[in-house]
Formats: sequence, structure tokens, C-alpha cells
Amino acid sequence: MRWYINGELAQQLDYSGDIEMLFPDAASFIADLERWWKLYQGMAIAKRIQAPPVLAIKRRAFGFDHREAQLGARFTSGYEQLKQKILQNT
Repeated sequence: MRWYINGELAQQLDYSGDIEMLFPDAASFIADLERWWKLYQGMAIAKRIQAPPVLAIKRRAFGFDHREAQLGARFTSGYEQLKQKILQNT
């Protein structure tokens, strides 16, 4: 996101196309970034669910020890601050 703010996103990604055509405004850039992050997080959960079951040796292992967290995508406070900064500048 810092690359987008500094105007160097295309250069850093070695993209020869027009970034303005892909993301006409900051809101569209953030929407696309968050969509891909949520998909990435979803894939990680799907991979853990598809993993083979873990062999539990102790009785305590059943119940609370092997729970699968189904949390949604999370964003850091630094990301949220940058997001507010970029949206306020538009």
C-alpha cells in the first residue's frame, strides 16, 4: 500500500501497463487489495481443513486441543491507518 501512496506501484511490480486504468481511484485499489487478501485467507483455512486427521494419543487431545479456527480475514492496525490516510487524501 505504501507503493501505491508513493506512486511507485507500477515500478516496484515491474508493470509496464497503466495503473490508473486498473485502479482509477484509491477506493478501487483498496477494494481489490482486500478482496485478494480475503481469498488468500480463505485458501489457508481450506488447506488446513483438507489436511489428513491428526493422530491424538492422549484423551485430552479430543475436544478443545484440535479445534479449527474459522476466523475471517484480519488486517493489522498499520494497514488500517494507511487505509484511512489514503482514503482521506482522495
